[in-house]
Amino acid sequence: MVRNRKSQSQVITTVLIILLVLAAVFIVYIAVRNMIKSGTDSADTSKFDVELTTLKPCLVSGDNYIPVTRKSGTGNISEIRILFKDSSGKQVCNTYSNKTTVPKELETVIYSVDLTGCNAVSYEVYPVLISGGKEVIGMKAVESGSGCNAYVPPVVPPITGDVIEIDSCADSPLNQDGKTYKLVNDISSSGTCLTITADDVVLDGNGKQFTIESTKGSAIVFEGDSQGNIIKNAVIKAGTFSYNTWEGCDDSIYYCSGIAFGGASSNNLIDGNDITQLNSPYNPPAGGAIGFFSTSENDIILHNNLHSFLDSGIVFASISTYYNIAGNTIHGGVGNSGSEYGTCYDYTNFCSPIAFVGAANNGIIDNNNLSQKGNEGGNVFYRSTSSYNKITNNYMDSTYSMSGSGVKYIGNADYDVLDNNTINAAYSGVSSTFGGVINNTNITNNNIGSSYVGSYGMSFWGGVNYCLIANNTMDGSYGIDTNSCSYNTFDNNIITSISSYNPSLYFGSCSNNLVINNIMISDGKAVIWDPFSSGTSYNLFTNNTLIANHGSGIIFGGASSNNVINGSNVINTGVENCDNDNTYDCSGVVFASSSVNDVISGKDAATQNIISSPHGYGIYFGVTPVPAPPNTQWNDITSALDEVYYSLV
Repeated sequence: MVRNRKSQSQVITTVLIILLVLAAVFIVYIAVRNMIKSGTDSADTSKFDVELTTLKPCLVSGDNYIPVTRKSGTGNISEIRILFKDSSGKQVCNTYSNKTTVPKELETVIYSVDLTGCNAVSYEVYPVLISGGKEVIGMKAVESGSGCNAYVPPVVPPITGDVIEIDSCADSPLNQDGKTYKLVNDISSSGTCLTITADDVVLDGNGKQFTIESTKGSAIVFEGDSQGNIIKNAVIKAGTFSYNTWEGCDDSIYYCSGIAFGGASSNNLIDGNDITQLNSPYNPPAGGAIGFFSTSENDIILHNNLHSFLDSGIVFASISTYYNIAGNTIHGGVGNSGSEYGTCYDYTNFCSPIAFVGAANNGIIDNNNLSQKGNEGGNVFYRSTSSYNKITNNYMDSTYSMSGSGVKYIGNADYDVLDNNTINAAYSGVSSTFGGVINNTNITNNNIGSSYVGSYGMSFWGGVNYCLIANNTMDGSYGIDTNSCSYNTFDNNIITSISSYNPSLYFGSCSNNLVINNIMISDGKAVIWDPFSSGTSYNLFTNNTLIANHGSGIIFGGASSNNVINGSNVINTGVENCDNDNTYDCSGVVFASSSVNDVISGKDAATQNIISSPHGYGIYFGVTPVPAPPNTQWNDITSALDEVYYSLV
């Protein structure tokens, strides 16, 4: 009996111990779960660092396309919500929600929303995060640009109705409106192969090849005005070619193009073709793998592979509006190999992948791979005026041209957008020359490499005004070069000048500009330099980091007035040595000529400028400033020579 009671006691004790252990485990589990949940909620909400951008509203009753771009940042978006409001600010229409397609980091998603009858004039875009089983609404998307010129993805309609088969160039002309023609085998000709004289025609190349075996014609020609036509899935080889031989075109009407539009063109689609054009142009400005010889409106060039050996890729010879060039690979000019300089006989458009001879307005150039091997020109070349065009998400390479640019303007540009392009340029990433002035244009988020001697990240010789130049990374012999600039904002750029003489920002005759939050690094005479006697005025420099490896920080070479250098600028001069500025001994800020009402001072101790000048002066005045002494109160200066020096006092 004693043995039995002892066994029962042991069992009870064991059970109690197990229950206590289970209770302890449960308590620990609850505590840990709450800690994890609390930490997750706190971490998710505090680290929900998602920033979106979208275009300013331009809504219509019907289908609207709303692009939403996500910048880099932590947090997983579970949903995009778009709210619509009328002119009084009241919410109208149904809230748009998309939980399937949300933008990833550095990605743009375009949402199609039907607003028929809603009277919406504005929208707000919000990201949504699920945290701890609850919805967390992120920051409203920042608006920029204009939705009136948003990228609308074109829709390629399916082939319907009766199909007329083509097996020879002798089937030309194609003259029945609304018919579908299909190539059933490879065809060739010693002159122009097919002419199209009808509208709303679908020509399906069916992967077959058009070959022009001479210098006397184009593969496909639209005679007269044309509208609503589609050319798709064709392989075109036009002309003859041998290296180092001028194979001139004898076609004085259509200039040996792959596809030529002879009259006014509207609402035509060229999709998914492979076009090789071998002849040099007969008489530019026309020609090219695709040539528009008269006005072009609402034409779409989509998903083509265009290669022009001696000419330009796409040529718009007259006025072009509402064009859409997207998803193409376009090469202009060719060398003996991919790594040699090009052979180009196009002395008007210089074998540019995309060339606009006439005015170009309200167009889209998006997500193309462009390369140029001509002597000058650009991957996108505007020879006349340009306005409200969007050049976005393209890769541009003119490395093996003699002096090609990414985007080149000869005429004036207004309200263009150049965003998120990658540009490798022999001459300049973005340039304006021959008097072309760029106004009201946003040049943002581009990555520009230009490492040749005498090259530029951006060059505005005609002038640049009222523009936003922000969030770009660029290098070149010069960073940015402008002979005239006013009312621009240079914000958050990283600019490197690799030349032993040239600055990161060549700031000639500039006034009323804001230079803020930039990092500029120069191997040249100065980081920022105005060499002109006309001078600069009313510019504000704030919160910049200027690193001069071999020279001075800022040099005002001409008359300077009412410029303000304040707000936490960091200026380091002669970092490696003082080889390139023997005149001013690699000083921090130099006023070589007159200085009137200039301010070189922070607002207080917390916002003072930090100037390090191990070889020269902190601030150098070549002429007695007005007033004397000037406002130089809030600066933290470390210098080998005087902190503030007056040459002629």
